[in-house]
Amino acid sequence: DIATRGVAQGCDPATATVGEYMSTPVKTVQEDRSLEDCCQLMEQNKIRRVVVVDGRGGISGIVAQADVALAGKASTTAEVVK
Repeated sequence: DIATRGVAQGCDPATATVGEYMSTPVKTVQEDRSLEDCCQLMEQNKIRRVVVVDGRGGISGIVAQADVALAGKASTTAEVVK
């Protein structure tokens, strides 16, 4: 989002905030959830990335469609991309 929105629009990354350019609403998944749960969230919301949060709500990572394609089963990947 930052690259396609912010940089493409000529923003100054040193002064811009993430909130100005991120997609909303942000969808999250708890880090102890299964890959299948994460993929279902992506499918239901037609999104390509999900923020992974820990038990305190802190960000611990991001799962992208590309991650699923590289690590997931072929059937899971096909469903997410579809």
